[in-house]
Parts: sequence; structure tokens; C-alpha cells
Amino acid sequence: MVSAINEKTNNRAEMRMTLGLMLYSVRDLLEKNFVGTIEKIASHGIDTVELPALTTHPMMNEPLFGHTIQELRDILTDHGLRVASSHTDPTQDIGPQLEAARELSVEYLVVPIVPEFMEFSPEGPRLREDIDHGDCLAVAERLNAIGERCQREGIMAAYHNHHAEFLSDSEKTPYDIILENTDPKLVTMELDVGWVAKAGLDPQDVFTKYPDRFSLCHLKDLDPERLQTGFGEEFVAPGDGVLRLEEVIHAARNVGVCYGFVECDFPEDSDALLEKTASFIRDVVIPG
Repeated sequence: MVSAINEKTNNRAEMRMTLGLMLYSVRDLLEKNFVGTIEKIASHGIDTVELPALTTHPMMNEPLFGHTIQELRDILTDHGLRVASSHTDPTQDIGPQLEAARELSVEYLVVPIVPEFMEFSPEGPRLREDIDHGDCLAVAERLNAIGERCQREGIMAAYHNHHAEFLSDSEKTPYDIILENTDPKLVTMELDVGWVAKAGLDPQDVFTKYPDRFSLCHLKDLDPERLQTGFGEEFVAPGDGVLRLEEVIHAARNVGVCYGFVECDFPEDSDALLEKTASFIRDVVIPG
């Protein structure tokens, strides 16, 4: 599978970018009625999803919503949903997570946050903003090791950013250091465009700077007027913020991104978010 992924990246002009939903966005609905929410997602024409976790999650007590991996697989399959990607917990043994990923035929296993960059508060873990060079090298080493384990199972490892990776007083950002010290054959990137915008950068510029490193992205819109505590309350449904997401998608597709997952960390109304996500996926025009 990894060789197939690399082959796709080498033939960008022929690539199709698939849009889907990160299930973390509607976790409250899934926790209340998992099967009913899956039915609703499928009825909206969404057929590709990303999971928030496969075993444990720092912000969720039941990341599998009370189901085993086999039950989860059967429910999703019965409703025509494909799990293309899943986030993972890098503080836990990667072995059981890889086993679950194989069971679900996951293509990408994404590291969403690493211990070296985390700090803890009563509200939960969040990303530090004082990342130094040594931290970045340690993270790159960790990601390469995870990538080696994933590659042996035919799965591609990926890294998901927040905003702090783009904050720096020097010429190179932490994100630059991570990309320069990870092996592209072992580690690809899932660019979260909302967190990039929160850091004051244009996601299109990041795609252009590293055109060979991205396979996935998180499509989240940003409302800079909303409360900001570091957990992502400022992110909103597509079209409700200031980002030009169609242009971002165009740039992502041009550098070989295979999957773009709509995500909103703390939606005010998850049903409304699902409606807007489905409409966005259905109506967005991605230039060829």
C-alpha cells in the first residue's frame, strides 16, 4: 500500500482528492446514538471518514463510542462508509493501534499531537507554544520510528499540526525542522489548515513550500472573533469563517493531497455542522 501511495504522489495531475468528515467533529451525536448518526452521515452522501482514535484518546472517554473495532467496522461497512485514516495516541503502544488499523483497512495512521509538545491543564492536554529545536528533533525521531512500524504493515504514518509548529523567532519554524528530519518514505503530513491560519499563515503557502510532503489535510474554517483558549473553539463550519477553502483545496490537490477531512473541534450545533459539511462536500468545485 505504501508503494501505491508514493506512486499516487508522483502522478499528481491524475489524482482525485476525496473529501470526507473527521468523526471527532460530531462526537456528541455519535456518543448519544452511534448507529443513527452513522445513518445520517451516509444519508447526506458522505462516504469517507477519519476516526479520532483506535484505542485511546486524551479528550474522549469512549473513542470507539462503546463498540469494538469489529463492530465499528461492520456498522460503517453496512452504511457504505470507508475509514481512510485514523488518528492515533502516540503515548500508547502502537501495536494494538496498528492491529485495529488493519482490521479497518485504514490507509493512514496520523499522529495528532506528541508528548514532547504537550502541556496539561484541568481542561485537558494542549500544545505548548515554547517548542525548541531539541523538541523538534525528538519528535522527528519518534515519527520516523512510528513510520517504520507502520510501513511494515502496509500503512502510511502521518503527522497532524497545530499552530505552535509555525510560531518561531528564527528563520526556521518547528514545522520546518520536523519536515527536514523525517523520512518522506516513512512519514507524510496531514496539514490542518485552520491551525495554520490561526498562526497567521496562508495554508496555500505551506503546501507550496513543501509540495511533496502532504497526503491529507483537515479542512476547518476560522472565525477569529470567537473565544480562543488554545483548544480550538475558534473553528467553525465551512463557509462560516474567513478562509477561502475552495482555493485551499485547489492548492492541496495540486501537491498530491489524497484526502481532505472537514473538522470542527467544538461545533455549537453538531447537526447544523453535519448539514453544512455535507453541502460543502457536495457543492465545492475543485479546479482540475
